[in-house]
Amino acid sequence: MINQHQVGDALNKSNFVAQNAAEISRLLDSVKICDPAIGSGAFPMGLLNEIFHTKLTLNNELNESRAEVKKNIIQNSIYGVDIEQGAVDIARLRFWLSLVVDEDIPQPLPNLDYKIMCGNSLLSRHALDTPITEVFAEYNKDKKKDEHFTLSDYKTLVAQYTNSSNKDEKASFRDKIEDIKRAFKTELDKGVITKRIKLQSEINNLKADTLFGAAPKESIKLAKDKEKKLKVMLQNEADITNNKLYENAFEWRFELPALLDDDGKFGGFDIVIANPPYVDYREIDNKTTFGCKNYKIHSKSSRPNLFLYFIELATNIMGSKGNMTFINPTSLLSTDSAYGTRSLITSNCTINFIVDISTLKIFDSASTYVMIWSLSKYKHNNIIRINKCNDIKQLNDTTFSINPSTIENNNRLLIPTNKNSLLISKFEKNNL
Repeated sequence: MINQHQVGDALNKSNFVAQNAAEISRLLDSVKICDPAIGSGAFPMGLLNEIFHTKLTLNNELNESRAEVKKNIIQNSIYGVDIEQGAVDIARLRFWLSLVVDEDIPQPLPNLDYKIMCGNSLLSRHALDTPITEVFAEYNKDKKKDEHFTLSDYKTLVAQYTNSSNKDEKASFRDKIEDIKRAFKTELDKGVITKRIKLQSEINNLKADTLFGAAPKESIKLAKDKEKKLKVMLQNEADITNNKLYENAFEWRFELPALLDDDGKFGGFDIVIANPPYVDYREIDNKTTFGCKNYKIHSKSSRPNLFLYFIELATNIMGSKGNMTFINPTSLLSTDSAYGTRSLITSNCTINFIVDISTLKIFDSASTYVMIWSLSKYKHNNIIRINKCNDIKQLNDTTFSINPSTIENNNRLLIPTNKNSLLISKFEKNNL
């Protein structure tokens, strides 16, 4: 709860926050937040409350319309995905309850069908950078001119659905949205088929007889190499178009049009937060992590944990200046199975801080040692701050600082306690 002293400070004309209140409020209105393993929605709910109280501090008059302010934050900023429909239902209900407490007469649950969604966030048929320029040409093909849609129209349509309270209007909006999503799928699938047909044509040309006889050996050899690629492409095409595995695939590009720019490029989230599941790779079907395979390039172990894929997913769906904050096992910092993930992080991102809470019993159902940590999508040279927390009420019990080059050079980051100091020296001496 914001107290009067805080509000008074914010309204002081010499206060930096007061002088920039309008700009801060505008940025808060535009921030995009996602939990790709949303569960019951606890983390996005926490950010909803943080943004709400910040906006209340910036403008105390908003206190008269608390529910409306929260509703706008939910509709403008909050997104989430979970593979369990039950979890999605609970998360949506929690957001509704957050509005009910501030209303004299409870309003209907906001339309969160395209905000908090059910699906496998790790699995997509198509890459985030797949061109979508022809999608609306496909959608408009058999329609009258006044029924044509553009990407901008699609964005507006989803926003209208989210804000609509009229049952018939909602049904009409939803039918159009689903129709457009089918056009996305048709066009993107067509792109996969077109690439395969082109490769087949190249192979046929290489193997074809010439005016001077049979095709040269070099051409036959090149054709065989391309046939190997074609075999993989055919299998991928079959998976994408027919495999039931993809029934729960989550297509970020067209499920969340608010994240697309005017050219249809996926802009990414400003903040990605999660407590992703900790599941050993031996218990997971390999294809369920399609699109997040960095570990295969660098890993010294073939048994990574599912939470590592969520880290890679976060780096993919963050914007160029995005930030991620996760709760993960501390094994991320040093085990061989996380080698590739650490390589990905040090090559493309920067760790901001680590709060080691391994001595605390945070989750009753999990015995895993965990930490809270944050990274930025962009590279910077800030020192990594590490807090060793022994008391939930004191998050700064013991603070360390580590230069980012430590993990970049050694691909391991051991929290510098007395117990680990000898190991750190060994890693640095042997460049492990």
